[in-house]
Amino acid sequence: MRKLHYLIKFLISVIVAVSFISAGTLEIAEAARATSGKVAAYRGVEHDWGYINIKGGNLQHTFSMYNSGEDTLLLKGGFTSCGCTKLSITLPDGSKSPEFGMTLLNNWIGLVKPGENFKVTLDYDPLAHGPKDLGPVERRAYLITSAPHDDRLSNRMQVVRNGTVTTFRISGVVVSQEEFKKSGLVNRYKNAMGDFSFRDIEYDFGVLKQSQGITRYGFPFIYRGAKPITITGTPTSCGCARASISKEKFNPGDEGILTVEFDPNLHKEPEGKFFKTISILTDLPQKERVEVRIWAEIDEDLGHDAYKLKEHKD
Repeated sequence: MRKLHYLIKFLISVIVAVSFISAGTLEIAEAARATSGKVAAYRGVEHDWGYINIKGGNLQHTFSMYNSGEDTLLLKGGFTSCGCTKLSITLPDGSKSPEFGMTLLNNWIGLVKPGENFKVTLDYDPLAHGPKDLGPVERRAYLITSAPHDDRLSNRMQVVRNGTVTTFRISGVVVSQEEFKKSGLVNRYKNAMGDFSFRDIEYDFGVLKQSQGITRYGFPFIYRGAKPITITGTPTSCGCARASISKEKFNPGDEGILTVEFDPNLHKEPEGKFFKTISILTDLPQKERVEVRIWAEIDEDLGHDAYKLKEHKD
């Protein structure tokens, strides 16, 4: 009789456990089908490398993204337009997804809470189709998410039934190693944004003393557009930073310098390291925002009372 009692208790526990597992599976399945979160990009979803050395090895570009919605965003993997291109995802905690290629089916899911950042990296192999595959190239990669359709970054695609798709585009001109060496002027500027390419798009001043006065840094760049262009402004994200440009009008192939000035004693800055952004505005529309960053950390050697502005909000 006692054995029967234990057997009944065991069977009940198994039934309960199975019920919990089934419920959990159903909950995950429902979540995977539901729409939630919103995909947003810090600096666009397109990147042009300019000239690409076919024997220069794989190229990578990382797109910085975030969830601008009020609910958790589910990342459901992705796929690419060609076997020469791979897509991978870095979650807010630093963990990485597997690489996704042309195969659409996968069972990976990543979670991004409201306001959290994540990264999408595309890896392109210019030699994948052989040493004679030269000329203009454009590849696309598709990130599948739970975001609702918005006609902007999240769109429906017939082959994807369990979410919307964010499309990323990379492009360039694949040339021989000899031609690449001849194009040294253009390829000194590796960081392309819109029709501009910069040598560097970020600069770290390190620790600045509050007392040391205005500090400057110049960002060299080249204009790679097809038509003459006029600079209409160089706005900054904060009054403590100002920017100027070496000239106003640029023809294709012209080089220039974007000079940034930073005042470490204008107002109190955030604790630790922080950044400010500087943009270039033009009379011709750009495919993505043309923007650089400066980083700094302030040593308050003069004290709070010495700041020119006592109150400030970014």
